[in-house]
Amino acid sequence: DPSRALPQAGEWGSGRGQLRFPWGCSYCAALDLLYVTDSGNRRVCIFDPSDLCFLSSFGSGDDDFGRDVELVEPRGCTVDGNKLFVADAGAGVVQCFMVSGQHSHAIGSQGRGPGRFDRPSGVAVRGDQLLVTEIGNARLQILSLDGLPLQIVNLRAACSGICVEGDLAVVTALQPEQRDSEAHVRRHLHAVHLLGFHKMRLDDD
Repeated sequence: DPSRALPQAGEWGSGRGQLRFPWGCSYCAALDLLYVTDSGNRRVCIFDPSDLCFLSSFGSGDDDFGRDVELVEPRGCTVDGNKLFVADAGAGVVQCFMVSGQHSHAIGSQGRGPGRFDRPSGVAVRGDQLLVTEIGNARLQILSLDGLPLQIVNLRAACSGICVEGDLAVVTALQPEQRDSEAHVRRHLHAVHLLGFHKMRLDDD
C-alpha cells in the first residue's frame, strides 16, 4: 500500500534507541538484524529491520561488552559473514566486531602509508578483500580481510561512501575548488573497475 507510512527509527538524543548523526547501515541476513552507525553517540545500534525497533548498541564503552573498545567517530559499516567492519574516522582505523557486538580486532592505524588511514569513511567487502575510502588521504585502499595492504587507488578527492557490485566500486567524493573568488565544493562519483583498477568519473556538478 503506497499510502502506508513507512517505519522509522530513533529520535534525536543519546538514550536507548536515540541517534545523533546516524551515518552508515548494513543488514545481516543470517540474524535478520540492521546495524546503524550512530556517529554522534560513538556507537553502533542494532534494530529489528521489520519494524525498526531498537534492540541494543555497542562500541560506546557503555554496553554489554564493557570498555573493550570505544569508537570515536563511526561512519561506514558492512556485514560480512559473522563479522561487522566499521570505519572509525576519528580513530583512523577500521574496527572489526562479531555480529553479536563483541570486538574482534582493529585494522590499520592513523597515517598516510599503505595499510594506514586518514579519516576512513566508507567500507565494503568484495570476496576476500576489504575496500576502505579515506577522506584525509583522498583515496581508496584495498586490503586483505586481516589488513594486509594490496592496492591504493588515488582519487584526489575526499572519498566518503562506497558501494561495490561485482568488479565495480562506486565511490562518493567531495572536492573543494575556487570559482569567482568563492569557495565551492564539487560533488561527484568515481567508478573504479577493480580488475586492473581503472578509474572513471561518472558524475560531476
